Amino acid sequence: MLDRLAGALRRYELLRPQPNGRTTLNKGQELADWIERDVGCVVDELSQRPLFRTQARWPLDHLLPGARSSERQRIESIEMLLASTAQRLAAFARRHSLTVETPVVAAAAAHATITVGGEGHS
Repeated sequence: MLDRLAGALRRYELLRPQPNGRTTLNKGQELADWIERDVGCVVDELSQRPLFRTQARWPLDHLLPGARSSERQRIESIEMLLASTAQRLAAFARRHSLTVETPVVAAAAAHATITVGGEGHS
């Protein structure tokens, strides 16, 4: 399996688009073929391993709505905080007749800090 992975990585280095380079339809087809042929073989082999399947499922099991995990609880807390903050900001803007075009709103948005879990994040 490691030989197949190393081979797939070597072929990708030969095929990959270069930064600031143009990608042609031919290059796109070459990459699609690489995914089907080289990457597919590696994924097929990995998918037979129970540990790989468990790790591949981790985001689904821990982050989707309805998951009973501490990570999902954090996501829901942040979602509630963001929604609450947006509602308060909208109410403030309505009370003071502020719009996105109002200079003070644009300046405030440029320097906004959101507090999540006791830490400020700009």
